[in-house]
Amino acid sequence: MEFLFHLSGEHPEFPVAEIEGVLAGEEAEYKVVGRVRDKRLLFVEAAVDDSAFIGRLAYTKEAGQVLAPLDDFARIRESVSALFQKGSGFRVRCKSHSIEEELGALIHKEGYNVDLDEPDFEVGCYEGTVFLSIPTAEELGKRRPQFRPFFMPMSLHTKLARGMVNLAAVKRGDVLMDPFCGTGGILIEAGLMGLQLAGYDLDSRMVRGTQENLNHFELPGRILRGDALSLDEKVDAVVTDPPYGRSSPVGGRKPADLIMQFANKAGDYLNPGGRLVFAAPSETEFKLPDFEVLGTYDLRVHKSLTRRITVAEKLI
Repeated sequence: MEFLFHLSGEHPEFPVAEIEGVLAGEEAEYKVVGRVRDKRLLFVEAAVDDSAFIGRLAYTKEAGQVLAPLDDFARIRESVSALFQKGSGFRVRCKSHSIEEELGALIHKEGYNVDLDEPDFEVGCYEGTVFLSIPTAEELGKRRPQFRPFFMPMSLHTKLARGMVNLAAVKRGDVLMDPFCGTGGILIEAGLMGLQLAGYDLDSRMVRGTQENLNHFELPGRILRGDALSLDEKVDAVVTDPPYGRSSPVGGRKPADLIMQFANKAGDYLNPGGRLVFAAPSETEFKLPDFEVLGTYDLRVHKSLTRRITVAEKLI
């Protein structure tokens, strides 16, 4: 099955890595078959049963199953007929109003009803490719840190939290741990995707606050007070945003020292093949023994901080 992805523009490669992480988590074979960089379009062939995985994506603006080239009317009709019953409601969205009208007339003629408010399916078009548009991660804005019961100013943005979870190549039922859980943003996004949750923090306020936030979203999780350097855990993935932005020491340690010590310890918490995804200031140096680094992605926060997201896989 071929898919089209219209990527967001925050980073040239982070959205691609997120897509690949989700497909890897689903254990699906996939291959990138095309890319239009100036239009931020990615084309991927993936051995999946349906398009449900698209709903996990945070750094993709729009995506869906490719139906046909725009100039192949017969194939467009065949693709729509194979997927939807006659009489189903639909709408078409394209940048070009003339193409939108042309596609709409073609589909309507085949026995489908125009429904702009609550359609059964939506068709889009980019760069001469017609595709079945599937919603990506919804309601991220409603889950922004300031809208949760427990909020602290240093909370990780919801979009990045979800993106980091997806980079971990996890699937429903896997156990994900955040050893610096803070206000629980990473765990919330992981829980909403069906993962089992383990969270730790040295600060009792954060432990209580994370539990309060998980309760708000009706998500189960094991949240305890604990030191990220001395936990008794073996999990499928570790995704975390250590407290590097704080000026005061954490548990008697400077943030930069804590990151380096955690990098040395992280392998103890993962099963072979499990992924570590964590953030740190771009200038912070550390080593990851027993890991293969799969990628690093620099995301500018403000003029004095660029956050580097590191993705690494535990070696057997």
